[in-house]
Amino acid sequence: MSDGRSAGAVGYLIKRKRGIIMPAFLDTPEIQVTDEDIASNRVYGILSYIGILWLVGLFAAKDSKYAKFHVNQGIVLSIFAVGFDVALTILTAILGRIAVFRVLLSLTGSVGNLAVVGLVVFGIIFAAKGRAKELPLIGRFHWFDKNND
Repeated sequence: MSDGRSAGAVGYLIKRKRGIIMPAFLDTPEIQVTDEDIASNRVYGILSYIGILWLVGLFAAKDSKYAKFHVNQGIVLSIFAVGFDVALTILTAILGRIAVFRVLLSLTGSVGNLAVVGLVVFGIIFAAKGRAKELPLIGRFHWFDKNND
């Protein structure tokens, strides 16, 4: 295909980028920030993905476009993680007495928590490298204005 994508059974599943074949959902947008902003706020970007430590960046670097971007991603990730765990707890309380559902919910919980850890690792790597790149799957949701102006 002319746009560098390979067609899969359900649309464009794989994207070719820099010679590497990867799932299309991993190709997320990136915002442009200044090198000075990155250098002075990189640590706040990294902290944004560790639990509620996004609060540090929220208050310490509120004028930084870079820190604000990563704080936003950290908030969205925290909301996703807590929401997932609450939903799983409710479903387990309702359906947990049935062995099949207990096993399925346990597997779902394991996969979901592994996904959260993966997103945390992605976020920390992006922040450590000085990139303001959205997290796969959940990064398109924004707590703040997307442009962070």
